[in-house]
Amino acid sequence: MILNFTVEDYVLGCLLNNPEYRDKLLVIPEDAWTVPEYREIFRVMRDMYFKKPNFQVVDILPMFPPTVQDTIGFLSFETVVTVFFNEYFEEFMNRYKRRKAREICEKFIMNDGDVDSLIAELDTVRNYQAYNVTSLDMDKLLVAYYDHIEKLYMSGGRIAGVPTGYPKLDELINGLQKGTMTVLAARPSMGKTTLAVNIATNAIRDGYSVLYIDTEMPPFAIMNKIMARGGVATYEDLSKGRLTDEQWKKFIAGFNWLKGKKFFLRSHNLTPRITVYDVLSEIRKIKAQHKIDLDLVIVDYLQNLEVDSHYRSRYEEVSAISRTLSNIARTENVAMLAVAQLSRNVENREDKRPILADLRDSGQIEQDAHVIMFLYRDSHYWSKEEREKRKNDPEANMAELIVAKNRDNQLDTIILYWEPEKQVFVEAKEQ
Repeated sequence: MILNFTVEDYVLGCLLNNPEYRDKLLVIPEDAWTVPEYREIFRVMRDMYFKKPNFQVVDILPMFPPTVQDTIGFLSFETVVTVFFNEYFEEFMNRYKRRKAREICEKFIMNDGDVDSLIAELDTVRNYQAYNVTSLDMDKLLVAYYDHIEKLYMSGGRIAGVPTGYPKLDELINGLQKGTMTVLAARPSMGKTTLAVNIATNAIRDGYSVLYIDTEMPPFAIMNKIMARGGVATYEDLSKGRLTDEQWKKFIAGFNWLKGKKFFLRSHNLTPRITVYDVLSEIRKIKAQHKIDLDLVIVDYLQNLEVDSHYRSRYEEVSAISRTLSNIARTENVAMLAVAQLSRNVENREDKRPILADLRDSGQIEQDAHVIMFLYRDSHYWSKEEREKRKNDPEANMAELIVAKNRDNQLDTIILYWEPEKQVFVEAKEQ
C-alpha cells in the first residue's frame, strides 16, 4: 500500500507516527505541502510540537472536522514502515525546491525582473537545508572539543562569544555565545532598545556581522541612535536634521565608516508583519545573497513577533516564539539576543528591580535562555520634582544591568551610566 503513496503522504504519515522525526516540523515551509488539507494538518502538528513534542495522533484529532480526521487516520494507519523517512524527506524537499525555482523563474520572465535578484533568490532556494539532528560518538566529540579549546587557547583566552563591547559584562557571560539565546528584558522606557543598538554597533565595529530585527521603531530612528552613539550629534538634533557644519562633517565621517559594515536591518516599517519564521528566513536569505554566516541576531522585541497559527492563550503563543528563537540560534549557529518586555508586576513592589518571575507572558523564556539580563534605572521611578532636584546627581543616569540567569557562570550586577544625548550606555570604571 505504501508504494502507492505520494511522497507527501509518506512524509506526513511518518511525522504523525514517529516523534523522533518531528524536529523537521520546525524547518518545513508551509508551502512545501501541495495539498491544502496537509498544510492544515502540518500547522496544527507544528503548534502541538511546541507544547508537547511527543504528542499522539489522538491529541490532535479533535482539532479537525471529520473529513480531515479520516485523512489523518488513514495516513497514520497506512504509514507503518518509517525506516525510509530520510530518503523520502530528501525527495520531498527537493520537489519543494524545484517548484520554488520554477515559480521564481516564471515570475522573473513575466515581470522582466532584475538578473541579480533572480540569482540571489535561486541561491536561497538552492542553499535551503532542512537540518539533520545527529549525535556524535566520543571520537568525533573529542575532535570537535579539541578544535574548540584550541581556538580559545590560540586566541589568548579571549571570550568565546560575540563581544557586547562591555568588558565586565563580557567577562561575566563570556560574550553572546553562538547557538544560544540571551534575553535582555526591562520595563518600557528603561533604554533596552538603546542598549541593544549599542551592542549591535560595538559588534559591527569589531568586524562581526549583525542582523537587527526591529518591530517598533522606524529604520532611521535606529540609524540616529547609531550616529548619536558615535558622537555625531544628539539624538534629538539628528532626528530634526539640526546639524552645525562641524556636525555635518562628523555625519559624513560616520556615514563613510558605516558603509560596507555587515549590518542588516529588518524593520516593521518595511514589512509591518514580522513572524518568528521570518527570522529564520531572513538569516538564510542573508547567508545565500551575501555569502556570509551571521554572528549575531537581535530581535527587538520578542513579544512583538507574530506566529502563523492561533493559540489558546498568550502564554502558549509567547512560549512558541521563545522556543523557536532558541531553536533558530542553535540550528543556524548564531548568537541570538532577544529583547523582551517585563510585566507590570514590577510596579506593584517596593523594590522595583526585576526578577525572573517578571518575564511577561511566559516562563518558557526563562527555560530557553542561556543568559537573562534585566536593565533597571532607579531614577525612572523618581517624581518630576525629585528628577529636577537631583538632575546633577550621578545616580540620575545610573543603570543596573542585572544578570539574573547565567548558565555557565555566576550572577552579578553590572553598573552602567546612561548618556541620553549620545544614546549610549557606558560601564562604570570602578565596580
